[in-house]
Amino acid sequence: MKRIEADIFQAVVINYDILHPSLNQSVLMRGLYLVLCHSGTITANANYESISCEAGDFFVIIPNTIFALKSVSKDYMAKAIYIPPKHITDITVALQDINLEQVLKFNKLTLDSQLNNDLESLHTIMMHQLEKPMTLYRRKLVLGLINSYIFIILGNVNERTGTSDPTPSNKQMLARNFFITLLNGYREHKDVDYYAATLYVSSKYLSKVVKEITTFSPQEWINKTLFMEAQRLLANTNLDITQIAEKLGYSSSSTFSRFFKQNTGLTPMEFRKQHTTQE
Repeated sequence: MKRIEADIFQAVVINYDILHPSLNQSVLMRGLYLVLCHSGTITANANYESISCEAGDFFVIIPNTIFALKSVSKDYMAKAIYIPPKHITDITVALQDINLEQVLKFNKLTLDSQLNNDLESLHTIMMHQLEKPMTLYRRKLVLGLINSYIFIILGNVNERTGTSDPTPSNKQMLARNFFITLLNGYREHKDVDYYAATLYVSSKYLSKVVKEITTFSPQEWINKTLFMEAQRLLANTNLDITQIAEKLGYSSSSTFSRFFKQNTGLTPMEFRKQHTTQE
């Protein structure tokens, strides 16, 4: 699943032929993805948590997720909805309304046949609408369909858990706010102290909570995010090493190269030669 740059809604069908070329490639996913598995199976890592999905399963990929596809069966097919970052604030259901612990661990939902059929019908309507010119009226219509889609899912979650207001705990909210701050500031700020001060907690407490919720420390997340973005820039852009180092906030290309080699055993140029996908 390649990084989507388009600032438009998408309702698409994805299958083995589309996904197979992306096996074992880590990608920073920018928008919000709602994925309904129709047939076959996939396994993947999302923010370094393992997920596996088969027919009848539904899962969410939240914005700025580090996603790596590990396997996909030849009969795999899924119906996905993509909401670009600039339109996420337009949907009625805010991201904080989705249980954070479930999202971070990427727990999937297994849907009954009726619910599955309802979501597939909404997906088909969206596909037909998105094939037409995006007028103001049609944009509102698509947003309404997306909201209906999400409310159906949340209603199913609430029925299973017996709750009507899934409120994240203070620790979950702190972890969520850390990720929001990280994805906005990882290029300029590479130390845990900055994120702790921004969130008004001690570095020790932030490290304890984030590791408890996600199994990785804040510093590990900082390094992983920098590393994934470095991989993307090396494989998918024409920027030279100095430009990439500057883009990621490193004082020199040599400092960036040392960081990169520590993570891969390769220099940035060696990695680029092995993984270039640009045309």
